[in-house]
Amino acid sequence: WKAVAAQAEAEKEAAERAKASQECAHAALERAMEWDPAAVDFARLSQDLGMDGFEALLVRASKAYGRHHSERDPGGALFDWWLGYAHYAQQEHAEAEPAFTRAVTRNPGFVNSWYYIFRSAYALQDYGRAVEALRKGNAAHAPSLVQALAGERDLNVQILTYLEGWSANPQKHAGKSLLEDAALMSELLTQLAPDNAQYWNNLGLFLRDHGEELSRKKGTDPEELAQLWERAYQAYQKTLELAPDHPAYLNDTAVMLHYYLKRDFARAKEMYQRSNERAKEELARKDLSEGDREWFQIALRDSADNLRKLEALMKKAPGAPGEPPERPSPPSDGEERD
Repeated sequence: WKAVAAQAEAEKEAAERAKASQECAHAALERAMEWDPAAVDFARLSQDLGMDGFEALLVRASKAYGRHHSERDPGGALFDWWLGYAHYAQQEHAEAEPAFTRAVTRNPGFVNSWYYIFRSAYALQDYGRAVEALRKGNAAHAPSLVQALAGERDLNVQILTYLEGWSANPQKHAGKSLLEDAALMSELLTQLAPDNAQYWNNLGLFLRDHGEELSRKKGTDPEELAQLWERAYQAYQKTLELAPDHPAYLNDTAVMLHYYLKRDFARAKEMYQRSNERAKEELARKDLSEGDREWFQIALRDSADNLRKLEALMKKAPGAPGEPPERPSPPSDGEERD
């Protein structure tokens, strides 16, 4: 029994020495972080200490750092960012979001903060703040935002799809769709899933409708409208590359040339004709879902109506674009679908 007791005592002393050594190491780290946080490997520390221990160390070191530096000192952004990350990793989103906000406010170069703000705000069901974070992150450095979104691609596609619909739904915003925000959600979706025709179609739709909205405002820059129309057309063009025989997509692309860009009428006419033909072919199928049947019926109706108006315009002024109707009949526009 004496040997057992001696072994236990030795193990106790070893544990106490290890604890003392760890405390000394932590104290040394705190002193280093207090004066030069950039020299510390925060990522390694978070792994070695675990998030609880890491968070406690950050809080102490941040306070010590604050005693020697001003509140606006950008070095403090490191503490804010990693404190935000520690909270985020533990799904403490109410604490993570303001920490990341402080980080990017202190140091705008920490652009990936906007991604974590977006995710934390979404988790808190603050969808307006989530969209705002995506908007600011995209403006700060779009490639960094897309790279961050790609890290959890499938989950973020689901989130962006939800926010796309939320932004476009007027019932969520006192009767007014947030079309510019919906377009951004669509654009990000095209970056994450570039082979999905529906995302490109939605992008064209929201850009077009945003342009419509701006065109009704006094003082709108015609050049800004022209750029929106062109962006919408390019999105629709990409949609057709992916789904060249889709009736609604054919009609929607022709609509851009006919009513908005006012060019290439011969090509628009061909697309209206093809849209009408393909809609009839699709509607002859017996296996269409109710949603697709309604969609193709709208394409059939609108392609015929738009074709009639375009032919009349071309006959009235051969070889010239002419002026489109002030308010064209609503084209089938590939509204966001489930």
